[in-house]
Amino acid sequence: MKRILILVPLVVLSLAGTAGAHQACTFGLFIGDGAAYEQPAPHCEGPTDVVQVQASNSSDILLTATGEVWTRGDNRAGQLGNGTFTSSASWVKAAIPAGRFIVSIGQVRNSSIAIDSKGRVFAWGEGTTGSLCIRTPSTGIALPTEVTSLAPYDIVAESGGGAHSMWLTSLGTVYACGVKGPSGLPESEKGPAETPMQVPGLAHVVEVQGSGASCAREESGAVYCWGANEQGQIGVGYKSENVQTPTKVPLPGPASQIYQGGDNGSNGSSGAIVENQLYTWGCDTHQNCKTEDHLTPYATGLDYGSIAIDAQGTFGVDGEELSAFGNGAHGSLGSGSNAPVPVVTPVPLLAGSSQVSAVAEAGVLLN
Repeated sequence: MKRILILVPLVVLSLAGTAGAHQACTFGLFIGDGAAYEQPAPHCEGPTDVVQVQASNSSDILLTATGEVWTRGDNRAGQLGNGTFTSSASWVKAAIPAGRFIVSIGQVRNSSIAIDSKGRVFAWGEGTTGSLCIRTPSTGIALPTEVTSLAPYDIVAESGGGAHSMWLTSLGTVYACGVKGPSGLPESEKGPAETPMQVPGLAHVVEVQGSGASCAREESGAVYCWGANEQGQIGVGYKSENVQTPTKVPLPGPASQIYQGGDNGSNGSSGAIVENQLYTWGCDTHQNCKTEDHLTPYATGLDYGSIAIDAQGTFGVDGEELSAFGNGAHGSLGSGSNAPVPVVTPVPLLAGSSQVSAVAEAGVLLN
């Protein structure tokens, strides 16, 4: 059985089905039609050929095998991309321009991102901080709009935070738009926030992750983080308002995956997989770092091949078993109760899983 799991603010989606038929399923607290709904049991609907799922802080995004993009949730800033500002609890098709085959999706706060097979980027939603790399009206953008400022860079992936976005190119360089400090650009750097600027000090990058802070993993396995550091989520041994340039995280070896999660205000946490062991650092407000706050990477003793950290807990895959620990409010861990799950006994959730990731208060599991 195939599953994709996505976690938005207390939301869980899984992709389930037989060969050739994979559909999103939800449990937890879902936001749509301007209201919040608790779903204690999985509910499946929408396209049946889903290959990727992405969550923003207020909406969900699906990518199908045919290159279509579907969205649902809050739409007050146009983040559903269907030409309206009407929220929807059901999946709606984003109006991607004809002839564009989408191969990757992403998010920024209250916004959606799509990247086509030629590295062209389309964005829609809020973007008022310049995070979409284009000027946006105060009402938001209701239709997918090509981001021409990124056209020269052959973008292959995107990761966003509350007020900035990071763009990974096919050459392994990273560009950023939005608020300068969290994006890895000095606040004194000249140029409007919507102008893509290369993040200094990085080369041969293969993965970027962002929330209130940002992290990048180079081909060598070295990890660099920057941005918000009020909870020590940069992992360099101290707390501060922010760290404006990429700083190497002192991990014991090469990382195979990184994660930067939590929310923008109070729950900044970061993590990495080193030789299948989970290391975490930053805030532990909801027990999602396994222990009290750590200012440098802490070996949790948990063997995971893939992880995700959101504002409520930590999710990891060991073999083909997905488990979770942290705050269980609104059934957000999928454990069948609202009680916190102790860090020493992560609750098993789904079998047949192989991969999990997240952004800000959102995450994705894919097997």
